Amino acid sequence: MSVASSLGQGCVATLLAVPVANAQPAEVPAALTTSPDPAAEPVPGAPAAAPRPRGPARVRASANEGFGLDSADGRFGLSFGILGQMRYAVDEDAGTDHGFSIRLARPMIQGHVWDRRVVWQIQTEFAGQARLLDANAIINIHPAFAILAGQYRPWFTRGFPTNLPLQALPDRGPVLDSFRVDRDIGVTFLGHPFDGRMEYYVGVLNGEGVSLSGPRNPQPLLTARLVGAPLGGLGYSQTTAATAKTNLPFRFAFAANAATNEVSREGINPGTGAVIPLPDLRTVVVGGDIAVQGWRITALAEGFWRSNRQQDVDASEEWGTYGQISGVVVRKRLEVTARVGAMRLELDLRAHVPVEPGINLYVFGNHAKLQLRYRCDIDPSDGDCRSQGGDVQAQLWF
Repeated sequence: MSVASSLGQGCVATLLAVPVANAQPAEVPAALTTSPDPAAEPVPGAPAAAPRPRGPARVRASANEGFGLDSADGRFGLSFGILGQMRYAVDEDAGTDHGFSIRLARPMIQGHVWDRRVVWQIQTEFAGQARLLDANAIINIHPAFAILAGQYRPWFTRGFPTNLPLQALPDRGPVLDSFRVDRDIGVTFLGHPFDGRMEYYVGVLNGEGVSLSGPRNPQPLLTARLVGAPLGGLGYSQTTAATAKTNLPFRFAFAANAATNEVSREGINPGTGAVIPLPDLRTVVVGGDIAVQGWRITALAEGFWRSNRQQDVDASEEWGTYGQISGVVVRKRLEVTARVGAMRLELDLRAHVPVEPGINLYVFGNHAKLQLRYRCDIDPSDGDCRSQGGDVQAQLWF
């Protein structure tokens, strides 16, 4: 799968396991990110914690720490987690369609060895068609250098590496789903130098993706992401304010992203049914994002531009952008949020302006919460909703 074909897919999952002192439930994205308190979440290659006194192995079974087993000195660990989401959706186009669905059913196993110098993860999806989502390991060499290898989500954009249970809305939204680079197999070199005030990611992947379509002889997919956070590392969770016990310190981060690859394609002659070669397709995607937090507010904005070029054909250009903001009304219980986007795709003659206000009700942090959202895709020419609907989503995450 090329960048071009994978950008519009809605398949989402966790990126990798995390080098934290106690293993976390599935999809925690602390790896390569920092919390509002940088010391709270070690970054790749961080010095190992002081060994625990020798004693019996420790068994964990809690929502915050997950389910697992640690060696007596903490140098080795194994944990299990699961993420489940059930959604009731109403979609109103020509008629009204509604119903319940099991949106996610994702068990995960992760582990760490040698004082978290190596952290690995395997995650599968059982909602719909069973499939392997992630199988990867990260080698922590130094805070400024680590290696991620296996099948994972490439580090391109801020919104996509933010895992689904930590999203401010029930999903990542139509703009990000149209421009993200989906999971693939490869290697990424990364680091968090300067106490997390900088992040970098440089990836080389096979460009095929993990869809069920056949190979198209792609050239390697190259990805890059560079982040600056002058006031201190800023984590990728969008629910930090809602789950924090105190007001958040003011911090911000800005980033630039890029991805490109080329694929050979084939088509079908409608007259003869024969397979015929098509011109190679070169896709280039660039983007940028900024995230801000402070008091009880978190905000995020991202923008993208994509060029699709093939021999003897004029290049097509696509663009998209969105912004979202969340505010805590009742600490650790009630949060209001909204996302507004705009995009124009090659196959669309009109721009889209998706608007998504929502409410989050937290029962037990992100482990048990209820999310409500209204969706309207506005036509800028007349201000009417092309399509609209609503979602009620329940999440259990342990």
